[in-house]
Amino acid sequence: MEIGPSWPGGLDISPPMHAAEDGLWIPDWQPGPTRPALGDGVCHVWRVDLEQVAAQGGGDPSDSPLNAQERERAARFVFERHRRWFTAARTALRRVLGAYLGVDAAAVPIVAELYQRPALAPSARFRATPIDFNLSHSDGLALIAVSRRAPLGVDVELLRPMADALGLAERHYVGDEIARVAAASGALRDRAFFTCWTRKEAVLKSTGAGLSVAPVTVRVGATPEPLQLVFADPAGAAALQLVSFEVRADALGACAVHPHIRVAGMFDYLPGSIAGP
Repeated sequence: MEIGPSWPGGLDISPPMHAAEDGLWIPDWQPGPTRPALGDGVCHVWRVDLEQVAAQGGGDPSDSPLNAQERERAARFVFERHRRWFTAARTALRRVLGAYLGVDAAAVPIVAELYQRPALAPSARFRATPIDFNLSHSDGLALIAVSRRAPLGVDVELLRPMADALGLAERHYVGDEIARVAAASGALRDRAFFTCWTRKEAVLKSTGAGLSVAPVTVRVGATPEPLQLVFADPAGAAALQLVSFEVRADALGACAVHPHIRVAGMFDYLPGSIAGP
């Protein structure tokens, strides 16, 4: 089933999608624009193959646009693959943000704010074009969400067998979320578990302060229907709309945005295709 300008449940989304058997929405991912432009009322989501970024020179911390703090963090990873994926994710993030801001990737002023949520440093240069963003990666796959309005959170998880899915759900989920995981089995249980987990993570990451909140205290549902909610974290209450989608056949994602923001583009990041300043 194709949908047009509005997401079921009233949430506004422009890219065409169709529904999987369990109701999860599968986007029609499009090649990312060479010079992306972001309107005031929209959110763009970028899908990134980190191994592809690394293969084209974006996985080496010493030869990347990362700043000193990011390179120091990359150096702390024990396993080379984790260092490569982290570096590639931050490289892609900087290139995407640089394309929106019209600056070189290395000049994007990323800082770690409350609870280490990355954000743009306050700058008179970018005051007229403020951008909020969020990054998530699971092994070699990443999502980047970009909007001009906070709160904003995104999460991606690779589907994998979870022998302890029900036990984890009983510790971190609530009521109907636990029941949904318990009622499924095998790969469907894994899918229900990660549907709920990505939704919780997207909400928790949307404000930064939410990263200090226990997932069990946030009800988001283990089914993929769009949801509007008010998320209360230590900094206050934030209204959100939450959408779930399939990132790839082996990965699920979720995005939490301000209720007045619509997801107006779901793009594939192609190394070398984004124009510089």
